[in-house]
Amino acid sequence: MGKFPNKIAIILFYAVICSCAFASWNQGQKITASDGATGDNFGMAVSLSGDYLMIGTPYDVNSGKTCGTVYVYKYNAGTWAKHSILVSSDSANNDRFGSAVCVKGNQAIVGSYYKGSQKGQAYIFTFSSTTSKWLQTAILSAPSPTNYDQFGFSVAIDGDYAMAGTPQDDENASNSGSVFVYKKNLSGVWSYSAICTASDYELSAYFGCAIAMADPYAVIGARNADYSGIAAGGGAYVFKRSGSSWSQLARLSVSGIAMNDHFGKSAAISSNGQYIVVGSPDDSNGSGLVRDGSAYVYKLVGSTWVQVQKLRAKDAASYDHFGSAVAIDGNTIAISAPRDSDTDGGTRAVYIFTLSGSTWVQTQKIIVLIGTLGSGVSIDDDLIAIGAYLDDTKGSDAGAAYIYNDCPADITGDCMVNMLDLKVLAEQWLSAPSIPSADIYPIGGDNWVGFKDFAELAGYWGQY
Repeated sequence: MGKFPNKIAIILFYAVICSCAFASWNQGQKITASDGATGDNFGMAVSLSGDYLMIGTPYDVNSGKTCGTVYVYKYNAGTWAKHSILVSSDSANNDRFGSAVCVKGNQAIVGSYYKGSQKGQAYIFTFSSTTSKWLQTAILSAPSPTNYDQFGFSVAIDGDYAMAGTPQDDENASNSGSVFVYKKNLSGVWSYSAICTASDYELSAYFGCAIAMADPYAVIGARNADYSGIAAGGGAYVFKRSGSSWSQLARLSVSGIAMNDHFGKSAAISSNGQYIVVGSPDDSNGSGLVRDGSAYVYKLVGSTWVQVQKLRAKDAASYDHFGSAVAIDGNTIAISAPRDSDTDGGTRAVYIFTLSGSTWVQTQKIIVLIGTLGSGVSIDDDLIAIGAYLDDTKGSDAGAAYIYNDCPADITGDCMVNMLDLKVLAEQWLSAPSIPSADIYPIGGDNWVGFKDFAELAGYWGQY
């Protein structure tokens, strides 16, 4: 007891002399379905908004049908607890409901692209403050549903607009792809509003394989589109709303693209519409690297989208497929490399980039030793959700999701820096870290828990 005040003095001293240039994202909670089972693929899609997290589970069994579900978690008292399970009102076998999900505020849209011989559908859910439940309020489908169009392969929602990607739609050519737009009226009723297609449409472009929206802007990926004659180099298109009409603003220019890069397989846009990130997971970046992957960042300058940076992993390796999923919020970009293999041969990774001045800098690599990490990635403020749909905790490929927060001193992951964190740090004092790790300084750790880690904790004390 007598030594404790001395430790506090040391903490305060180091808190003054130590600082961290960038936020460090620490693993908080690992989430698995309470009834998880083999092959569920829980975590195939993830989406965060405020106190709610939605996790797509496209092969989940409900009422005897392998229709797919979405698990909803709510943050409460430092823990993400299961709130409910969303199921479509017309569920059937092999719908793959939950293969795509987007929640924003009190609205969510869920894709079910295999529904009805792959015609596909999407479902809108609205949170009711009266019942505290997420209620299905609309079923969306293409104006002329056709087998194998895969409506709902990708989805997005923002305010009064919702989008459903239909990458195998034959609107202009076989599998050229399209995105259908729906608008909510003052009575809360959703109806078809518009269709977006590429001005330079082509055969098997798969336009609509990825969508991100920050009204009035939307970015749409076409992973198999040719680029200036380069086969399957890929494409990404920016659309802008004027009134209730959506028109193509630009096809994003990209430098150094090559055959089969699949630029546009993933896409994200910042909430203020100022930055776009587009993944190119099959990009081969030379020096013997094959399909290590990349992502491109664009900034809105005046009325033009300008490529400002190409992002790659510092430790890039062949077949990492960096860029398979991307997310952006504020000054943070998260990019998955679901095939990343570190020295142990089993690591999967998500890379964090932080805006420093006008440059995006890699500041962290999040790794896990099981499952495919980064099947879905979502950022909301100071939280990142990462899907790991091949996690085996609940059975082979049952799946899991991880929550990371950007407070490095939140060792226990309860989103509060308190005595529980101090207790863990004290238990690991002057030794190598264990799980959960108290090795919180510097970013990424130095495999030792000591004075600087104490100082970092003191600097964040009481925050949540």
